Amino acid sequence: NCAVLGFVTWAPDIEVTPLMHWMEHGGPQFGYGNIGLSGACWDHFYTSNVSVKRQLLLEHGLFDEDFPYAAWEDLELAYRLKKTAGLGVLFNRAAVGYHDHPTDMRSLMRRTRLAGHSRYLLACKHPELVGPPLPISFWRRLERSVLTLCLPLIGVIGWRRAMHSFYGLHIWTAEREGYLAAEKKALERAP
Repeated sequence: NCAVLGFVTWAPDIEVTPLMHWMEHGGPQFGYGNIGLSGACWDHFYTSNVSVKRQLLLEHGLFDEDFPYAAWEDLELAYRLKKTAGLGVLFNRAAVGYHDHPTDMRSLMRRTRLAGHSRYLLACKHPELVGPPLPISFWRRLERSVLTLCLPLIGVIGWRRAMHSFYGLHIWTAEREGYLAAEKKALERAP
């Protein structure tokens, strides 16, 4: 019961902006850099480029259709497959897939808010996996600290580290906003 994970990168014919570079290298896109010597595991089950036997899915479950957005639904499926079928994941870097959609900060923030909604669903279904993001006040304080400390040090720490902090704080804040909006909506619907 094994899946094969391929590598996903930006299409070669699109201009990769600094934001897009960050997304792929340390940002929220994928965690290929976290695949160590022991290999990939269920939390690398990125369905933008993964292969799994059809029969395994038919026997142990398909995507949970409660997830309305393309975020966290693949990891929820992989977690269930790991628990019920002992799913293993092999990484084949030579199996390359391309993202052919340039992304800017506005579209990334919108997508990340939707991902926050999906994170809330995952937390409800599998609280052992993920909980609520840290409070906004934490991120705002951290953002102020990072900007206060990093801007004068850009020459020392480099633009990439400074931009990683800048992008990361905004993205994680957007995810929290989406999470809290989904939580509020669920509470309003509760009897």
